[in-house]
Amino acid sequence: MSGLLGRITIFFGAWSCFAGWGMAPSYVEAKSADVSGPRLEILSTVQDFGEVRAGDEIRHRFPVKNTGDRPLVLAQGRTSCACSVRVDSQGVVAAGESGWIEVVLDTLRTRGEGSRTVEFSTNDPRWPDLVLALRGRVVPDVIADPEKLFFGRVPAGVARERSISLETAPGVSIRKVRRGSPRFRMRYERLLPPRSGIRLYVELKPQTDLGPFDDALIVTTEGGRSDTHLVPVLGVIEPAGSGLSAD
Repeated sequence: MSGLLGRITIFFGAWSCFAGWGMAPSYVEAKSADVSGPRLEILSTVQDFGEVRAGDEIRHRFPVKNTGDRPLVLAQGRTSCACSVRVDSQGVVAAGESGWIEVVLDTLRTRGEGSRTVEFSTNDPRWPDLVLALRGRVVPDVIADPEKLFFGRVPAGVARERSISLETAPGVSIRKVRRGSPRFRMRYERLLPPRSGIRLYVELKPQTDLGPFDDALIVTTEGGRSDTHLVPVLGVIEPAGSGLSAD
């Protein structure tokens, strides 16, 4: 699955009660009858946010409790991506108090199903490592299938055609598709309902310049979170008669 890439911001705050839950939460805790020292309990370590559009901001608070008799210290560690992380209020929950950890995920540059994790170290010897996760599916404005248009090895002077579907999310429409190089010709047809978008047929015109090429299709949309989407177009022009053509 495509992995998720995003910006995560962590906020930490303390409060004396959990209002608005509707019932007493059932906390997960490290198993021990000893309550001396800090003791971490947490309602849940995983939040499934379901399906969202790329660019939506995901925000979730993970409630925590300290049922011990010493302050609980939460120190932020690693994350599963290049994220910005901030912990407020010194990351300390007083003995007998409750608090929360807030995770904010920016999905603008993420797509597909996956999860993002944030790690904390704690001074609770029963639970020295705490891992929080957000998981779900991020739907981009445009889904290209395949994600890259690969022509393979093409003999010089030979034309070749490939096709790609560009499916749009609800409320998004494709305004224009531009070729990144004059070596291509394009035509399209609409996708059949219930899908929306186009199937694009891209023809590589006969080429004389040998070697690899790395181009792109530039898809312009309206009604989405981002106006421009790039689809890589790759291949290699081989000498005619080399026997290396891969259709």
